[in-house]
Amino acid sequence: MSALDAARVLLERGYAPIPIPHQKKAPVISGWPELFVTDANLSQYFNGQPMNIGVLLGQPGNGVMDVDLDCQEAILAASYLLPTTGAVFGRKSKPSSHWLYRCDCPTKTQQFKDTDGSCLAEIRGTGVQTVVPPSTHPSGELIQWERDGKPAQVDCDDLLIRVKRIAAAALLARHWPEKGGRHEAALALAGGLRHAWTEQQAARFVEAVAMAAGDPEVRDRVAAVATTYEHEADDAITGWKRLSERIGEDVVRQAREWLGIQARPALVVEHTSAIAEPEWPSPPSDEAFYGLAGDYVRLVDPHTESDPVAVLVQMLVFFGNVVGRNRYCRAEADFHFPNLFAVLVGQTAKGRKGTSVGHVRRLFASVDPEWARTRVKSGSSSGEGYIWNVRDAVTKQADGKEKTVDEGETDKRLLVMESEFATILRNVARTGNILSAIIRDAWDRGNLNTLVSGRNQAPVAATDAHISIVGHITADELKRNLTETEAANGFGNRFLWICVRRSKYLPDGGSLQDSDLDPIRERLLRAVEFARKPGLVARNDTAAQMWRAAYRKLEADHPGMMGAMTSRAGAQVLRLSLIYALMDCSDTIQQEHLLAAFALWEYVEGSARYLFGAATGDPVADTILRGLRGSPEGLNRTEIHTLLGRNQTAARIEVALELLTSYGLAVCETVKGDGDARSVERWRYPFSRR
Repeated sequence: MSALDAARVLLERGYAPIPIPHQKKAPVISGWPELFVTDANLSQYFNGQPMNIGVLLGQPGNGVMDVDLDCQEAILAASYLLPTTGAVFGRKSKPSSHWLYRCDCPTKTQQFKDTDGSCLAEIRGTGVQTVVPPSTHPSGELIQWERDGKPAQVDCDDLLIRVKRIAAAALLARHWPEKGGRHEAALALAGGLRHAWTEQQAARFVEAVAMAAGDPEVRDRVAAVATTYEHEADDAITGWKRLSERIGEDVVRQAREWLGIQARPALVVEHTSAIAEPEWPSPPSDEAFYGLAGDYVRLVDPHTESDPVAVLVQMLVFFGNVVGRNRYCRAEADFHFPNLFAVLVGQTAKGRKGTSVGHVRRLFASVDPEWARTRVKSGSSSGEGYIWNVRDAVTKQADGKEKTVDEGETDKRLLVMESEFATILRNVARTGNILSAIIRDAWDRGNLNTLVSGRNQAPVAATDAHISIVGHITADELKRNLTETEAANGFGNRFLWICVRRSKYLPDGGSLQDSDLDPIRERLLRAVEFARKPGLVARNDTAAQMWRAAYRKLEADHPGMMGAMTSRAGAQVLRLSLIYALMDCSDTIQQEHLLAAFALWEYVEGSARYLFGAATGDPVADTILRGLRGSPEGLNRTEIHTLLGRNQTAARIEVALELLTSYGLAVCETVKGDGDARSVERWRYPFSRR
């Protein structure tokens, strides 16, 4: 393609091309920063002779920004730390060294250098240009597209944060210890990051550093992060100090500056210490304990320290899985089967999560022993593992005949028990792990497949899989390990999040006998047999009227993380009402089944409010919110800047304040000064008592 044709394509894609002499990096034409090339004058600047092509960046370049990765360590770290974009290019000796984005408010160029002055990375914007394909580098290497698509639209402040993290990762990687000190360096780095970042963020960053450093034991470095986060919080200063001893104080100081992690100001401690804990959700109303499930909870309750709602929810999940993919409801074109995902959130050991599932498992093992023995599993840490347990038969052609090489699983039911649900959350955050997507597909459709396979093998697939999940986790683990991405992409809202705690103290345990279960067991057998007959289950007239009256409330938006985690309310209530109906051996969803589902969902919302209600999903906004909640008199801009460690830009703070305002979580007041003193803007949490 000639330079003229290439420039025309760039122009059509919204770039601002400018001419560069062949095999050069800088333009020579006078006034090039203001040059405005159009289709009409294109041939005036690109005459068909060999030329390089540059594109203007920043404001004159329609918001295009170039992340220029100047060293191999930065290039390696970019795949972990940069947002995906459709426009990436480089040359043979430095592939993937330029990533293009578009920003509404592009910034000026900023460089990030090693302590020896060599450039690690830069974000290039207004005032400069970048040479793009098809051009020739001064070395003679061809500059070529590796992703010849659209630059991703991103927030400029966020992009700058990402580039700073790449620079910090490249800097640390260049000074990473030799063999023998790497594990301790990873532990120290994780300790330094612990108070500021989630475990997923820290693990991803440490992994990027180790990969960029050519460390052969990357998995061990990531494991060091998990080890650090599992223990009580260490003083972050100690972690940075230990790291400084291994790779140099100047290196660590520079990396911390780019990461925006400095010593925590006293203001943060002062404010966060005053924040009241959110209220524990009120117990579900009696309607939630309707029918067979409620009767079982009442039978077991005197004999267990478990939370009644924990027994109830797991009873519903177990039933929904053991009956299989037969009865269903419809919502427009979507089919909903009785498989549920639920996570019990409570204190380690003291929450009695494990004992609650023991009672339910005991009952269902007596109803369907084969299912309990072969279809209830744990420890599935990958999407491929989920698919394997419900995979279809695999056939291949041999000698002109179709031959079965793997019988697959004829029973498509799978109940996944994850007593350490934090492991699931850590795995879904790992690069290349398809677990999140598979879990979402398992809830939605039940048709699962991998995109890749072994040599000469078809991808493993599962058709009409019927997967249910019960997870157990502590609140601290949940907050550390659930990323904003998984909250926002629909992973989180497919789960029922249930707060549980010990209901009572039974020092001598319970005295429930197996014979006490006989009446419940007989009812459960009848309900399971009934629910295994295929067919549509619809609401009767009374329930349909009730559903229409409640539908708008169910579909209402809630702000922040709480809203993201409960945004599938209608579908969840539909599945709950289906299970209550099937346990009642009813061909229709009736008023009492819908009331039970509404009552339990109200507790789910209360749990989500307790677990996520004080979060927006934006880390800067959430830090400001915590400060506002702890400061009844409010905070001015200077105090907010201090609260954030003095490392956030005014623009980034403005974005966070706008988000809090839109959610009704912050209000701005103008306080008049005394005498000639000027008025001061103060931000306040609207529900504070002053």
